[in-house]
Amino acid sequence: MTPKEKAKNLVEKMCSYQWRQVTFHRSCSEFVNACNCAMVIVDEMLQEMNCTHIGYGKQVMSAYRKKKTEYWQQVKAEIEKM
Repeated sequence: MTPKEKAKNLVEKMCSYQWRQVTFHRSCSEFVNACNCAMVIVDEMLQEMNCTHIGYGKQVMSAYRKKKTEYWQQVKAEIEKM
């Protein structure tokens, strides 16, 4: 899933059923709240990526963490664009 698709997916999950029946509009307060909730999720994911891995496989985990951190930063940027 691309960062843009993931951002849209997270925001949609945060919106209530009633809002999804309304036309997509940036000024909708529920949409703003959904974006804020999605940002909390992304921030939590980024925080989890900052954990330190000690021991065997440290280089593998470091590369994985770097890739995933970049992905979640892109997701965050896409949410901010909404």
